[in-house]
Amino acid sequence: MFESLSQEGSSSTREHGGLGLGLSIVKQLVEMHGGTVRAESEGPGLGAIFTVSLPARRLITTEHEPASKLRDATDAFARDAKILLTGMRVLVVDDESEMRTLIATALRGAGALVIATASAAEAFDELSRHSFDVLVSDIAMPVEDGYSLLAAFAPATTTSPESPPLP
Repeated sequence: MFESLSQEGSSSTREHGGLGLGLSIVKQLVEMHGGTVRAESEGPGLGAIFTVSLPARRLITTEHEPASKLRDATDAFARDAKILLTGMRVLVVDDESEMRTLIATALRGAGALVIATASAAEAFDELSRHSFDVLVSDIAMPVEDGYSLLAAFAPATTTSPESPPLP
């Protein structure tokens, strides 16, 4: 279950999206942090429960590097991200609603102006009406994949320097 999958039909425009890498990546990240991940199910069609366990680590500080230094570094990173993204026009494209919302919310929180769409077709529509500085796109989407969208993005960003304000 936690191994990379190969799905029937190698096209990135399969009826169901996804690359089959999600749980494999989760397992690798959790293990890199010294944790474990496990799955439980009562049988086919009954869903699954995934449990991630991460070790609690105490921050070891010295008089030269107090715990507040870690907080200061985290705050500085958040400030820098906001400075870098404030006013940036970002188009987010993902057919998975929860992922689309998560990415858009994080980018908005860092000051970006975001339009989020559920498909390449919706993204092409937005590209015809607005210019964007950044495109964040899922690659394996049903119907039309992210590759064609990425290929069209570069020319679309240079054809319309004066774009109406994003909603």
